[in-house]
Amino acid sequence: MTRILAVSFELDADAQSVLKEAIAGSAQIVFLAGQNAASRG
Repeated sequence: MTRILAVSFELDADAQSVLKEAIAGSAQIVFLAGQNAASRG
């Protein structure tokens, strides 16, 4: 089963990199901030 981590708050590029490194291999990360409603679905 693929795990998904949905991040609903805005992170700068450095924070996104840190999170990606920490989660690597454990889950797919989806950054929702900045996406329109259709993309979030």
